[in-house]
Amino acid sequence: MVLESGTSVQTATTDANGRAVFSTAPTGSYELSAVPPSTLPAAALKLRDLHVGTTGTDIVMILPHRVPTGTTPPRGIQNPGSATLTGTVRDKDGNPQGSTGQSGTQYHAPGYVGIVTYTGTGAFTALTNASGQYTISRPLSDDRPASTGSLFAGNWDGLEVTARPCFGGSRLYFTQYAFVPAVNAFKGQTTTVNLDMQSATGSLAANLDAEGQAFLASFDGGGACGLSLIDLLLYHAIHSLDLWLAEAVHDSGVPNVTTPVPQIPLDQAVYWYGLGFAGRWDGTDFSVYGQTQTFLVTGAGSLRVSYLQRPGNPSVGSEADPQISWTASSGATLYEVDVFDSSGNLVFVGATSTNLSVKLPMTLPAGNYAVVVYANDSFRPSDYLGGRLSGGRPRLRPVGSVLSHKHLRVRAEGRNLPRALAPLAGTFRPGGLLFRPFLDRTPFSNNDDRWSWSDAVPFSR
Repeated sequence: MVLESGTSVQTATTDANGRAVFSTAPTGSYELSAVPPSTLPAAALKLRDLHVGTTGTDIVMILPHRVPTGTTPPRGIQNPGSATLTGTVRDKDGNPQGSTGQSGTQYHAPGYVGIVTYTGTGAFTALTNASGQYTISRPLSDDRPASTGSLFAGNWDGLEVTARPCFGGSRLYFTQYAFVPAVNAFKGQTTTVNLDMQSATGSLAANLDAEGQAFLASFDGGGACGLSLIDLLLYHAIHSLDLWLAEAVHDSGVPNVTTPVPQIPLDQAVYWYGLGFAGRWDGTDFSVYGQTQTFLVTGAGSLRVSYLQRPGNPSVGSEADPQISWTASSGATLYEVDVFDSSGNLVFVGATSTNLSVKLPMTLPAGNYAVVVYANDSFRPSDYLGGRLSGGRPRLRPVGSVLSHKHLRVRAEGRNLPRALAPLAGTFRPGGLLFRPFLDRTPFSNNDDRWSWSDAVPFSR
């Protein structure tokens, strides 16, 4: 490990417990690097622009896993079993709502009807049969013998796709729905809940601001255009995951889209938010370059959608331990620099706020690499440090520890883009590896959290 503060540079080696001690503590700003041995499946980490007044002098540094999308071994559970939820779904006219002609357990497939979802600590979805009956099996065990969650049924057949090159103004939504805020399920028991749907008569406007419009316009031309696709979700209770209830598409020529939504009453603990992705659409491939999580501010009549200006594509020095530089993203408070090897493994993560460069703390072996710079306007390098109140877990997990640059492009026919993007969106939603709780950030005060990133720039040593 290397500690740099002003002109002082100190080096220390961790002991068998992973602890390193430096003889002199910094008194102001500093940067810290950690380079693991090659035998460990971890990437090197360098954090710049830290300040002892924020971090203190006894910190926890969490090294990211070297292999993107690395899985965690499942924990053992006692006497696994399940609870069963069943019942009949009826449409707004009182007729059983079957899902005739549909196959498989699909969720938010355009045109599908008779979708039933039970959300607690996870989301469990089923389709009704031809008679409108549904059955959901919710896994439980002795260490969790019961569950409370919401039950939602709906017809995802509100499908309005425009003829514009980038679909601006397109909307996907539930035309009918039924919603029960809290349903208890018990291991080894069957609970019957019948669901009578009604028409969705509410509405929510999602308006792309000037920064968002400029972000999309930067991709217009050369046979391509800028596209933003935002999921509209409702958070309604601490015992349940959010509900994905509508979707809106913007392009640089259509900044305002109003979408039908279920008229679920809002109170102090219930709020709408949007999870959006934006980038370049060429008719076949959607290359994602921006992500936003935006909250409906109390008293506002519309959801403001915005994207952060991308950082400039990075340049890489010729040294074996190169310095990587880039140009600023206006409004960014954090830059994350990720270096991948030719197999897509993460070998280095750097983070800084005011500096526009970072030098690798180790020598790269001969080979081919790629570097991506991510920008964010809500966090700082200290958020990668482990927190004492969180059991050592940091607020931020490096993006590259979950997604390599190869995972930020999807191929799909236009109306199937929502389904193609669903796995990417899932990494940022509750339960996903990149989900970031905002309870300590009061998100309603600044409305959103935005990420953008450069192209992946290849280089070799």
